[in-house]
Amino acid sequence: MVGLRFLLNRDRCLGMLLVRDCQAERWVVIIPRQRVTKDSASWHPAKRDFPWLTPTSVVLGSFQIRRLEPGEDPIDTLPFNDGLHFVVNAKERPYVTQSYVRIDGTPRLVQPHEIIVDDLQQMLDDAAGRIQY
Repeated sequence: MVGLRFLLNRDRCLGMLLVRDCQAERWVVIIPRQRVTKDSASWHPAKRDFPWLTPTSVVLGSFQIRRLEPGEDPIDTLPFNDGLHFVVNAKERPYVTQSYVRIDGTPRLVQPHEIIVDDLQQMLDDAAGRIQY
């Protein structure tokens, strides 16, 4: 995990963007320009930082590893854009990743089984009618 490695090597938190290239049908994780501290990261992505992104690339979420203070709610640390957002609290052991979906500006906590799909199994299920045994 990039964020954990960065934290362990530099003692700083890190944020990343989850980007989908809709034309190439692939996911890309990018590290935007940001200010990092021991407890958090703050980023403001700019197109000029990623000239290789295609016009069909869209930011669909984020990942961040940070140290939450006691009583600090991870939901309050999410970016304001809609999408799928992951927050890892680096003060907890073992590290716990919380998953959120923000739709129409409203974030909600979701369980991993609600958002993670076994692509391989789904592909095999979709192809079942085309495979003869």
